[in-house]
Amino acid sequence: MILKEKLLEHPPKSLNFKYLVVSIITICLPWTLQSKPIKSISQLKSMIRRSSSKKIESTLREFVNCCSPNRTVGTKGHKMAIDYLKEKISSFDPENEGVLSVQEFVPQISLAKKMYRSDWAAYKKSNQKMAGTVEYERWKSFSFNMVKFLDRYKKFKAHNLIWEIKGSETPEEIFVIGTNFDNIVVDKNLRVPLLNEKGQGADDNGSGVSLALKMIEFFSKNRPKKTLKVVFFDFQELGFLGSRHFVSNLSKELKAGKGKKFLGSIHLIMLGYDSKMRDQKKKLLNMELHGQRPSAKSFEAENKLAIKLQDYGKKMGRSIDFSYKKSGFGITDSVAFWEEHLPSVVFTQNWADDPNTKRHHTSNDFAETLNFRTLRESFVYITGAVAGILNDL
Repeated sequence: MILKEKLLEHPPKSLNFKYLVVSIITICLPWTLQSKPIKSISQLKSMIRRSSSKKIESTLREFVNCCSPNRTVGTKGHKMAIDYLKEKISSFDPENEGVLSVQEFVPQISLAKKMYRSDWAAYKKSNQKMAGTVEYERWKSFSFNMVKFLDRYKKFKAHNLIWEIKGSETPEEIFVIGTNFDNIVVDKNLRVPLLNEKGQGADDNGSGVSLALKMIEFFSKNRPKKTLKVVFFDFQELGFLGSRHFVSNLSKELKAGKGKKFLGSIHLIMLGYDSKMRDQKKKLLNMELHGQRPSAKSFEAENKLAIKLQDYGKKMGRSIDFSYKKSGFGITDSVAFWEEHLPSVVFTQNWADDPNTKRHHTSNDFAETLNFRTLRESFVYITGAVAGILNDL
């Protein structure tokens, strides 16, 4: 490139306009390769196929090993996770096609306490016949202990990490990919977080984090027509307080911004576990896509979003399937979007036939227990689905 600049400063007599044009194109070529418009499904499939999905496994292993002993909010591992994500996002977008921002906030602990008290009241009402049983007492203990546990965070400052790439044609239209980066290891008896217990949280939620990072890499090289925000939520495990703060700010942005339109959001959680042996139907690659029940105010928009995602995902030509469940799946950050009547769906494991409940929130949720083929297939399906929506394919 330095040589070309010198030639242009002192061009030979034979240099003509054609040479000048070729030189300028050559110099600009790296930028054009950085951000290709996606114009068709076949082109999209080819782009995703060329994107190395092997990075997903290495990224997940890096992430879960970076932050010992675990990523419970406020621990050393939690802070290390934030630092890791900042560095990794930058490395996956070396040309700064998108913008990384850190959203610092003081979590509304009262909201989390209210949630645990409300959950216990609902459980108590529907399980009166179980009063006095071991399971009943465990859930009672859990609810009261969690309310007390949350007091330690009254003055704590939490952080959401947001990577945003503006749309090339309609930047006022916004889509969100969300995933949480914190995790917890829970005492089996008291069901409260163990701050010093080693726990990788590989499936929950290293799997979602690794996919989101890989999607940043993809969209930084293939700028979408519409705006995309990829958000790493803090404080998910303790009342969805990170996503609630983000959604509160997003709602203000949508109301204040002239002509801004929210297209929807997806949440990525627990996408690494998939076992044929333990699956009730003895199948692999049968995952789930969860949304709200039909009675929800935003159900119509959300239902259309889910069907579109399925349609585009299937066009990627992979063997994985995400079965759509209108369940009101209330254990992810999509809850924060639903509370504001914003359409949001959850890509996750097969909870009906093959749930990872034995390792969930334990020290046994480590990388060696995951099915990386399923995780790679999930990346292709979900990235294709989101890209289809963002580019009107």
